[in-house]
Amino acid sequence: MHSDINTEARTELKFFSRVTASISHELKNVLAIINENAGLLDDFCVMAGRGDALSPEKLALVCEKIRSQVLRGTAVIQSMNQLAHSVDDDFVQTDQEAVVLTTTLSARFAALKQAKIVMDKGDQILIRASPFSTICLLSLCLEAMLVAAGKGGTVTVGTCNKDKPVVEFSVSKPTRIREFPTPEASELAKSVGALMEIVEAEGLLRLAFQEKNQGRKSL
Repeated sequence: MHSDINTEARTELKFFSRVTASISHELKNVLAIINENAGLLDDFCVMAGRGDALSPEKLALVCEKIRSQVLRGTAVIQSMNQLAHSVDDDFVQTDQEAVVLTTTLSARFAALKQAKIVMDKGDQILIRASPFSTICLLSLCLEAMLVAAGKGGTVTVGTCNKDKPVVEFSVSKPTRIREFPTPEASELAKSVGALMEIVEAEGLLRLAFQEKNQGRKSL
């Protein structure tokens, strides 16, 4: 089944599937909470029909809960929309938005690991590569660091310019980053022109992107 699809394409497809599943779970939770509060409004309607007194505070609280979930759902959809449009161009100049989007998409994975992600924007950077492939690589790195951080841990994601655009993932203590980079991550790093460095003594994973990249290979 995989004979006609190269490693990079399979990795990206798995990533897109994983993100889609995560977003669908998140939206399902949003709809469940909205439905629960709609049920409360139905109860209030029944009470009003009987002539019972209604509490304006309780009504306002239900409305606020619904509004907050609408905002939550909107943010999730916006992230999915950004990811979907990241495949519009195979090779463009992308900035820190790719890093911010990666942290947003990885939030549920972090919650499942009972860990936190902190974004330290640092320097403005420009990466010349496939936006989708870049986000996929950043996500693989972030997930590996979340696993390394462990329960209750925090992964800080930062950017800097050290002659080249650099994205750094760090944890607060020395840690072993197990079974990483994977062959899939190494292939993606090569594709987007990124040099990967792991400094376990500092709990650090660094991606240094090349100033010039030839772009995505044809599948």
